[in-house]
Amino acid sequence: MTGLSMPPFNTTLLGVVRGVAAFYGMDFSDAMLYGVSGHAFLMNIDPTVCPSGPYCWNMEGFARQLRGLGIAVTPLGFYGPDAEPARRAEAERQVREQVAAGVPCSLLNMEHQLITGIDAQGMATAQPWPKMDFPPARLTWGTWAELGQEIHLTFFAWPRCEPTGLEEAVRGGLRLALDLCDNPEHYQQPGYSVGAGAYAAWISAVSAGQGTSHGAWWNAMVWSECRERAGDYLEEIGRRFPGMVPRAEILAGQYRAVAAALREAGQKETPDGRRLALLADARDREAECIEQIRAARP
Repeated sequence: MTGLSMPPFNTTLLGVVRGVAAFYGMDFSDAMLYGVSGHAFLMNIDPTVCPSGPYCWNMEGFARQLRGLGIAVTPLGFYGPDAEPARRAEAERQVREQVAAGVPCSLLNMEHQLITGIDAQGMATAQPWPKMDFPPARLTWGTWAELGQEIHLTFFAWPRCEPTGLEEAVRGGLRLALDLCDNPEHYQQPGYSVGAGAYAAWISAVSAGQGTSHGAWWNAMVWSECRERAGDYLEEIGRRFPGMVPRAEILAGQYRAVAAALREAGQKETPDGRRLALLADARDREAECIEQIRAARP
């Protein structure tokens, strides 16, 4: 689709959202997209710090919040390696139909990717990191051969909808930040942990010798990016909606300190003792931030 692309965010779901917002001509900052959607405050960790953490969670609250900005997200179905040809054909029909109507579509298989074009052979897909030949740059109709046996594929459509108004959407993003901590069971899938449990799972994995794994590094890259955007979000709130969150600029600095701690914790050369101290510091700082957001009564 002409004018549809995604930036090289670590959080590829937000790369898709950024691309969709730009396609629709919406003038929201990256911070606003991360913050209003609640993703800036999400952390989801598997007991082994598997790199699946950023992808295997309940997106309902995220989707509800994006509607406040005028973006809807509609799952078009999940398809595993044993999906029958008729089911694959139905998925492809839905994607073609949405794209023909001018609605951006995306897929999730290892990473989130925008579907940028359709031709007789298949669909072109945005590669979030231009210097990497991963994930695949296209899918062939019917076979999805480019995915090999690693098929755990979900398609999404991203139509426009009526927004609720920016101030209410911003407040909703703060309420979702609180709910991720207060009711993590609403957002986590079996075996994963959200909120304070995510920090506990990460610390436990490091203690078990998994702190230098690829998954630990990738979780650090995604969740540190999110906390950077949480800082940017709070700074923007302080500027655009004075008084909504007291001392928003100070909170922004705290979230950036959390981001720095998570980045360092994810580096393979960081000693495990230092890694555990960094995660504990990030956990405690974030808990303090959440209580200050709670006190603002968004």
